[in-house]
Amino acid sequence: MDLVRDVASDLAQDVKLVDEFVHPKTGRASRCYRINYCSMDRNVTHAEINGIQDRIRSRLVSEFGVTLH
Repeated sequence: MDLVRDVASDLAQDVKLVDEFVHPKTGRASRCYRINYCSMDRNVTHAEINGIQDRIRSRLVSEFGVTLH
């Protein structure tokens, strides 16, 4: 996903869709993605990943109008 690479750059090793559900009555879709982070030259901290995740979530809402839970 380009947005994840824009925010996390080379730290985002992999982005995979792991689950998808469409509600039969409302037609609303729910998707779950797994993002793997990795750096070959240093340790990545939880605080750093949490900040990246927050920026990704903010951009998903502002650019795509998604609802996050």
